[in-house]
Amino acid sequence: MRGWLSCVTALFIAYYFQLDEPYWAGMSAWLAMQPTSGMTLSKGYYRILGSIVGAAMGVVLISFFAQSPELFILAFALWMGLCTLAANLLTNFRMYGAITAGFTAGIVSLSAYTSPNKVFDIAMSRGSATIIGIVCTVVITAIFVSQGARQKVFGLLKQAISDAARRGAIPFGSSLHDRIVVGKPLIASLISLDAEIEFAAVESAEFRIHAGLSRSLVAHLFGVISEKRSLEDHIKRVGMIQDTETIAYLNTTIKLLEDAPVLIAANEWEKLLKTFREHHLRVLEYEPPALDMPQAVSTRFVLDRLCDLLLHYERAVLDWMDIQGGWKHDPNLSLNFHRDKLAATIHGFRAMIAVIGAGIFWIATAWSSGALMLTQLAVISAFFSYVPKPEVQSFNFLKGTLLATVAAFICTYYVLPYVDDFLLFALVEGIFLIPGATVILNPKYSGIGFAYCVLFIIIQHPLNPMDYDISYFLNNALATILGCVGGLFTYLLIIPDSSRLSRWYVVHRIRQGLRNIAGLVPIPPYWAWQTRMFDRINRLYNPDKPPDVTADESYDGSLGALNLGNDMLRLRHLIQEGKLDQQICSRAQSMVESFGMITSKPNLTLRASAEAVFALRSTTPPAQPEQRRAWLRLIGIADEIEAFFVLYPNFLKPAWVKLYD
Repeated sequence: MRGWLSCVTALFIAYYFQLDEPYWAGMSAWLAMQPTSGMTLSKGYYRILGSIVGAAMGVVLISFFAQSPELFILAFALWMGLCTLAANLLTNFRMYGAITAGFTAGIVSLSAYTSPNKVFDIAMSRGSATIIGIVCTVVITAIFVSQGARQKVFGLLKQAISDAARRGAIPFGSSLHDRIVVGKPLIASLISLDAEIEFAAVESAEFRIHAGLSRSLVAHLFGVISEKRSLEDHIKRVGMIQDTETIAYLNTTIKLLEDAPVLIAANEWEKLLKTFREHHLRVLEYEPPALDMPQAVSTRFVLDRLCDLLLHYERAVLDWMDIQGGWKHDPNLSLNFHRDKLAATIHGFRAMIAVIGAGIFWIATAWSSGALMLTQLAVISAFFSYVPKPEVQSFNFLKGTLLATVAAFICTYYVLPYVDDFLLFALVEGIFLIPGATVILNPKYSGIGFAYCVLFIIIQHPLNPMDYDISYFLNNALATILGCVGGLFTYLLIIPDSSRLSRWYVVHRIRQGLRNIAGLVPIPPYWAWQTRMFDRINRLYNPDKPPDVTADESYDGSLGALNLGNDMLRLRHLIQEGKLDQQICSRAQSMVESFGMITSKPNLTLRASAEAVFALRSTTPPAQPEQRRAWLRLIGIADEIEAFFVLYPNFLKPAWVKLYD
């Protein structure tokens, strides 16, 4: 009902102002439709921005290449490729704005190609129709949809805090499968929370001041999971060799995390925070007795990770309480997720080649509706590039297009000739559009329903007065269908998506990330590395090949690389603290510098770590307590780095690089 009402309202306004080809307003109303006000506002904003940029680019293309169709197609293809590339590097509806900038340039320039002196008028008409459609959708959505994004995000954040406690409470020694059952949905929900926070901030001015705190809360939960993983891997490798008091602190932490969901459900946040703070203070103040070297190193490692875990959970709870209690502090924090530059480049190149091929067909045939075919193909070749299995989505879109063609033909030639006022016209449109819109609610068929609603308006081509030229209708319908078919074959024939290539690239970026965090100045924050790494690990997970059943080095190695990056950051902070003597500090600095060659000569990094461990264990422990703690921390970090290379010897080895002795 919202979609239909937005569409016919946009058409009415476009008719009232006698815009050229007013059906673009109705189509834009459907394109902007989203479930919530925040999502609709966000998508509408970026679509308007993209439309303005695209309309301007359309004028530029006509201005420079109106007399050179070959250069025009080449320039448009390059622009479409760049917009597709940008869309795959952007997040949320920013990517939709980039795609809109691409195909709007085509809509404007191709419509004006035979009459270039009218290009500015066409750009203004298309831009005005687009803005009318978006504004109608935003207003009607705001009227009929409750403003519930803020409460939804609060519920998701509260659940995430509880789920993070459950993940942290999993006993040491549990299988990887048991950890994935709890951790995988938690990681996916934390990643998706970034978008929910953005949409809620757009919808609610009250929530906007808490968006930074909400992202900070998410970052701290990533920290909780990361520290627990580090503890699990360390204890799995060395065993429970710590002193009895440290083991008691470990068990108490697990018990507190087990009890946390009950306190959260009862909204006893002050009690939860107090309990964790008291325990954290006891762990922080504990000084282990004199122990032998392996036990002393492991004990210090475990105590440090426990303190970090408790601190992150306390900060997450405190952020939650600050959000509930009103504005207190709003950190300028932007979560740092994975950007697949390789896939973006491939998708951009694919869209460019597809537009060039369709443009050659358009020039060779001089088909009157070829411009619509070219525009439709450009839209499909870019629009589904950032979704999983784009060929499946494109095929569903083609199904919706075929259904829209049949429905538009029946409506145009068997119903509309008997309609003589706008109210009846609106009711007729509702009869054909509302059933299609309900299909969008079913995730399995949403692509079919979306294509049906959008292309029903395009193929029907409603004007004021209506034009019942059947040859023009069939030309438009054929052009739209061929554009969809061409877009489908674009994904099937031009560099088809490869899950193997995608997984390889994720691992490649992990290697690059390890190299970068060793040299970036200032030292990157932990959350920047952790949020990006958890996104990459999430992409590498293959549910058809459970890691605890099938050896999957890229997945297991990425989990180890998460700890490896955290240890490198700890090493850099340890050096910066200045509590190591000069000789030991030089040894630590050599380890950091060796990470600069980790992508090309990983064995040099392994050698530097092994030499550091040997040299440090041969050094007389410092007498001063703070220096001794720093010395033990350094040995623990070096041990963990060396252990990574032993456990995952091929993870950091590029296929084309020989591993040096």
